[in-house]
Amino acid sequence: MMEGKLLLPEEVLEQWPAISPFVDSFLKRGQGTSTVFDIAQKCISMKYQCWVVAQNTDIICVCITKIDEYPDFNSLHIIGVTGKDMSVWQHFHSTLENFAKFNKCNRITQWGRAGWAKRLEDLEGQYGEKYKVIHTVMAMELQTDKVT
Repeated sequence: MMEGKLLLPEEVLEQWPAISPFVDSFLKRGQGTSTVFDIAQKCISMKYQCWVVAQNTDIICVCITKIDEYPDFNSLHIIGVTGKDMSVWQHFHSTLENFAKFNKCNRITQWGRAGWAKRLEDLEGQYGEKYKVIHTVMAMELQTDKVT
């Protein structure tokens, strides 16, 4: 079974040419809150974590996470995850669970389009935990060039 690997900063730098198309792929579906360069900087400075799943020497999945610290708990937040054939790499989720628990996180969160909720319906944690939709994010783009 292929395992997910957390990259060290020097590995992120070395492998970024192969990683960046994956990151660009999930950023294109986002709201413009980050750039590929911004993600790279945060992974290299260890503010974010960069995970890869490889088959032989080919990267088949990239996942970017961060740890959010709140007054009463920590949460591992999946900023973005993408890859080829999710059924081949979704077992990697248990690696994220273990990392989250090691870092005293009580939950894993992910924001995404409605399709992600459907994709995660059948995914179970190591002890049968399930993802559930807890928020719906709404946004209004303001016409900032029309200030009154």
